[in-house]
Amino acid sequence: FRSMMLEEFLNFGQPQTNLNEAILLDYYVSAFWWAKEMDFTVHQLAGFMSLLHRLMENLQTKKMTLEDNIIEVAKEMVAVGHSQTEKEIALDYLSIDQAKDIISYPDRKS
Repeated sequence: FRSMMLEEFLNFGQPQTNLNEAILLDYYVSAFWWAKEMDFTVHQLAGFMSLLHRLMENLQTKKMTLEDNIIEVAKEMVAVGHSQTEKEIALDYLSIDQAKDIISYPDRKS
């Protein structure tokens, strides 16, 4: 896994000189390696990264509050173990324990 690939995916132009892009890149790379260490499958990893990306977009683009974002995560986690529509991020392939791990991800110690 190379951060260069993630830079291109996130459409970052200058993470070496743009502090905002550098912070976001570090956030996503850290999340990726955490999920790998948790033995997420490729499908689970993709869902986790999509969820993080959506939550970040909620903060940046929609200017959602932290409370609204937490509610968004709760809605996603309620669906764990159940099938969803194509429009939603499908997290039905996660186990309950993995969902709990994801919820506690922001509180982890680096």
